[in-house]
Amino acid sequence: MTLAKISKAADISANLQKNVYVESDEVINDNFVQVGETIDVNGTINGDIMVVGGTININSDVQGDVLAAGGTVTVKGNIAGNVRVVGGTITIDAKIGKNASLFGGTISISEDSSIGWSLGFGSGTAEIQGLVGGHVDGGAGQTRISAKVGGNVNIRSEEDGIITISPPAEINGNLTYKGAQEPIINNGSKIKGEVIQKAYLMNTAPARSILDFLGISIWFLRLIKLFGLLVVGLVIISFFKKASITVMEQMKNNSVKSLGWGIVYLIIIPIIALILSLTIIGIPLALIIIALYTIALYLGKVFIGLLIGYWILQYFKKDKKDKPVPLMGAMILGIVLYTILTIIPYLGWLVSFVGTIWALGALLESTKKYLKENK
Repeated sequence: MTLAKISKAADISANLQKNVYVESDEVINDNFVQVGETIDVNGTINGDIMVVGGTININSDVQGDVLAAGGTVTVKGNIAGNVRVVGGTITIDAKIGKNASLFGGTISISEDSSIGWSLGFGSGTAEIQGLVGGHVDGGAGQTRISAKVGGNVNIRSEEDGIITISPPAEINGNLTYKGAQEPIINNGSKIKGEVIQKAYLMNTAPARSILDFLGISIWFLRLIKLFGLLVVGLVIISFFKKASITVMEQMKNNSVKSLGWGIVYLIIIPIIALILSLTIIGIPLALIIIALYTIALYLGKVFIGLLIGYWILQYFKKDKKDKPVPLMGAMILGIVLYTILTIIPYLGWLVSFVGTIWALGALLESTKKYLKENK
């Protein structure tokens, strides 16, 4: 292996590329940040991996964390830190030193895998094998566990979901489940603690009932929302690049002002629409205002994601002056991270609220400024 190859591989490329490939004999002595359609990482990464793509294959020795989002994500090799993955199909066949957090349609953890600390997951179908040193916490429509778990297992199942424990499963703590059906515990499985059922209250809310009727997992719905945001983001960045930069700059340079105006707009716009709707002639205008208000709230998620991704790529970029951060890559990376943050219990609602008012204030203030300048 030549020094030139090591030096070349060490450059972080944050460009949106079709195919990204790292050979098995390459060494990257830095963080690896990439966005592409197909990403194959086979070398040694002496840092973190942060990738977003359609198909992602990681088969590396990684000294830091792995953060990946894609349609199909496979993680192999030895990961010293944490693994955080959002994807349609997720396959883990790796030695993970710390925690694993997995959110996808289908999750599969092989029998040769090991997770040093704890596992958190959310999916439609989850198969957990191998070794988990700490606790297992998650929710799925169908959950199959045949792993050795050092701590407790806490599973929330869908209304008609099934939890199956099979040999060589060995749970050194309690098995706590929240579901309408009792778990299937096959002969040969070992549970050293208690099997505890928590009260399962059927959600009778119309939206949740419709999802249950259609057999749609809440995690699958979250994936749909994520990819929907990405599609909208792609359109915004492609056709309104200059406007996107303006809103992002407003958020960066006038953060306090944007937050303040965001709170004002969040409260005052619905009140104005309500007052208008009380008059017959004001109803059409009220409907238009509410429609634009809803669109602004939704677009705010794109812009807060863009800002988060921009900050990350700017931080890891070696040449911070000459080469600008690619907005498309920043948007994709940021929206994925923002989505993950908003589904974290307790913290998620705060992140979502602050992000919403921040982006709303910046978006509407930028729009107001544009309209004044172009009268």
